[in-house]
Amino acid sequence: MMRKRLAVFLLGLCIVLGNISMLKEDTRAAIKDVYYKEDGKVLYGSWMNPIMIDGYYCEISGAYNGVIIYATNCKGKTLTYPAKIAYNHKIYQVKSISELYNDSESPDIVPEYKNRKIVEKIVVPKGVRRVSFGALAKWKNLKEIRIPASVDKSLVLVHANRKVVVDKKNKKYKTSKNGVYTKNSRQLVATFYSKKNFTVMKGTKSIGFYAFQNYKQLKKLTMPSTIKKIEPTAFAGCKNLKSIILQGKKAPLFKEEYIMDSVAATIPKKVTIYVKNKKVKKAVEKNLKIGDLKKLKWRVKIDN
Repeated sequence: MMRKRLAVFLLGLCIVLGNISMLKEDTRAAIKDVYYKEDGKVLYGSWMNPIMIDGYYCEISGAYNGVIIYATNCKGKTLTYPAKIAYNHKIYQVKSISELYNDSESPDIVPEYKNRKIVEKIVVPKGVRRVSFGALAKWKNLKEIRIPASVDKSLVLVHANRKVVVDKKNKKYKTSKNGVYTKNSRQLVATFYSKKNFTVMKGTKSIGFYAFQNYKQLKKLTMPSTIKKIEPTAFAGCKNLKSIILQGKKAPLFKEEYIMDSVAATIPKKVTIYVKNKKVKKAVEKNLKIGDLKKLKWRVKIDN
């Protein structure tokens, strides 16, 4: 009798559990969730049509073998991104965090960070390899950004009016005084704080594409003799930049020959480059006449 009751109980339990499992939402991707393919791999969502996962707008991409997060509806003064996200009965490592660069981002495409005005600290979790914040000017009260050791593929921050702390164990990037440089000090990647005069660290060989973008307070920039390459697009949005001092006896290469009209329109036109001698002056003037660089109309003078 006891065995019969036990059997009936177990049968009933199985039926109940079965019904509960049927009620559970099926998160497997439907055909409508597949937005496009890339290199033969199906990607779920895109920067134009992201999908919502755990409260974040994401793209699950085979190309990164993980998740790209574009925006979040997080709450509170500290924005800490998740290291992993569950979707379609799988756990995905967050590999990339990105913010739409242009100022015309629309809630119809990717909703903006709703609490952007109150966030004071951004924490990027371990495991993330790419970080891109291209509209930091909108984070009015942001005081600190923390970058983990895992970020080794790309780091885009433009100019930030707040402290950027890169983990000391990071093998590619480092924080040094008022800027973020590659670990070998060869390239200036991003700048922060709001002083009118900025001096690039000695030993630096190149100025990154986004290094000074939207650095509105910048008026005077001094570069060491080691500088060999400068990306003029790095000065987009630097509306008050007046002078660039080149300390080297050899002319650096102004690299960007072709500049998008939208970017060129924001690069200051009345900039004077001060150099050491006539040879450098002639070389810089010649370089600035190549391709779209002539749109800048920058002057070159010998610094007495």
